[in-house]
Amino acid sequence: TGNTYIVEFKKDLLSTGGSSSGEKFSDYITIVRDNSEYKLNINSYVGKKEINKTTEKNGIAATVISKDMYMEHEIYNIKIKKKTNSDIILDSKNSTTSTYLLDNNNVKYYAYLNEIPDNNLYIKYNYEKDLSIKFSSAYSSERNMKALYFSNLKMINSSNEEINFRVNI
Repeated sequence: TGNTYIVEFKKDLLSTGGSSSGEKFSDYITIVRDNSEYKLNINSYVGKKEINKTTEKNGIAATVISKDMYMEHEIYNIKIKKKTNSDIILDSKNSTTSTYLLDNNNVKYYAYLNEIPDNNLYIKYNYEKDLSIKFSSAYSSERNMKALYFSNLKMINSSNEEINFRVNI
């Protein structure tokens, strides 16, 4: 795909005397141009894309800073700040489908929230937190994400209101 190639590694033919042993492994390697140099991204890492888009709603400011793309998933680096007089919980983890990416074809890609400690999803009033969230999105150079959703974000106040928070990408 584009500048990403699958490379298969096998045992040394000279030392084994043949290729019938069947022992091999594969890796994805991406060739990127950095200034005037060509570099290799290995271990299925495709590359990084700067996004820097901010959305503000209900006293919450969320910025999608960048994303790291791998062949089998993407990691979004975000910054969240709560500006009003209540704390928030980004996701209660009661559902595996409540935090997701949405692409231009309205396909959802869900977050691996089990990899994030609960206290990292809790944001105190007037506090800023950096998070890296992994999503189940296999790499495609053709796909464009349009938004990141926290569909059961909870405001910790007298009503404990749940809101649907969308961050445009």
